[in-house]
Amino acid sequence: MGRLYNFTLRQGSPATCDREEITGYGSNIVRKGSNLVEIVEWKARPVSASISLLVPYCMDEVFALLFRDMGFSVVHSEDRALLETAVRKTHIDIALEWQKGPDHYPIRELLRKYNKRVPILLFLNWNGTVPPNLRGLGYQDYLEVPPGINEMMTKFHRAVPESKKRIIEALWPEARNT
Repeated sequence: MGRLYNFTLRQGSPATCDREEITGYGSNIVRKGSNLVEIVEWKARPVSASISLLVPYCMDEVFALLFRDMGFSVVHSEDRALLETAVRKTHIDIALEWQKGPDHYPIRELLRKYNKRVPILLFLNWNGTVPPNLRGLGYQDYLEVPPGINEMMTKFHRAVPESKKRIIEALWPEARNT
């Protein structure tokens, strides 16, 4: 497989694919599999030069847009089935979990289903307390609700491998002080 690249489709959904998977049809129309899609934004940058962030389906598109504007390569869909397909096919560096109840761990379960070992940050939205067995549940760390930008970027910085820390530092220079 060749290098992976990020792009944004006309519908606004981000995608990642191997460059050999697509065939050009002019400057911004491509064939991906059996589908013709219009690319609105093409960032010819390898995935290794970006941080891909999995935003859960139960979080509004506004969150995905916010993270995208901050410079992350965002994997998100409000449709659970589409998100599952993206998780199966896409490299992910960090995942966010938005819990709706005490036994609700959809992102963790989805990542386990596809054998993806990804640091997951748990939003404390359900009851506002850190579970006593946070690590045992499979979470790297937690985020307060609402999260402070410094706290969030610091925890992202801690979660990514050493090879990706410079990318976080470029997005948010204060993160390097962790």
